[in-house]
Amino acid sequence: MAAELPIGSIPEGDTYTAYLKFTGFPNLTAKDYIVDAKLDLYCLDSYYDNKTNTINIRRITSWWDSTTVTYNTRPSVCEDVESYCKVTDTRRWYSWDITNMVRDWYKTGSPNDNYGLELTSQEDAWTGYKRFLSSDYAAIADGGCPVIYFTYFNTKGLESCYSYYEQSLGRSGTCYVQHLTGTFTHVYHDVTTSSRMPIVLNHVVTNGDFENIGFGAGARLNISQTCIDLSKRSWYD
Repeated sequence: MAAELPIGSIPEGDTYTAYLKFTGFPNLTAKDYIVDAKLDLYCLDSYYDNKTNTINIRRITSWWDSTTVTYNTRPSVCEDVESYCKVTDTRRWYSWDITNMVRDWYKTGSPNDNYGLELTSQEDAWTGYKRFLSSDYAAIADGGCPVIYFTYFNTKGLESCYSYYEQSLGRSGTCYVQHLTGTFTHVYHDVTTSSRMPIVLNHVVTNGDFENIGFGAGARLNISQTCIDLSKRSWYD
């Protein structure tokens, strides 16, 4: 563990590599789609002023311990660069796109079991190193902790903004398989009224949803609504 994360090399011959691992990811289902994910690091200072370092990210492929890792015990990594960012100025934030990496962490099981990522500088020793803040920095209460941000949305049910494979099941209804996530939805038509206030009533079942709210395990009605008491929510400008 270290308070700062130097990344790069210096003329004296020293080379610095940083390793990061994250936990505390939210629980997502197969119906949740990650739109984008980014790693943000705060650059504290540098060995040389006004030099640019291209900081590359590679995914780690083996276990390691932040309290004991050394050059000789460093973990294995993928050869391909996952993302990069050119870093020149200090005392500011920088971002790396790690969308594919985070998606794969969720696909392979629990994202909290990820091996993490490696950060290296692409340039030679004459560009020096850049130092970033780690989660062990003494003044972390003032901000600066490494952080992953990602955006996701739930694709459950049928929405006009998605496309689907559609298959008729005759009197049993119609099934839909979403192109984006492969989510399966079964729609069974119950009744259509032709009165002055016509209603189309369907049962809708999505795979992986087993909660019973009164219409059968995993079933919803196409006219179901949810009421939220806004008086119990906090609002911020």
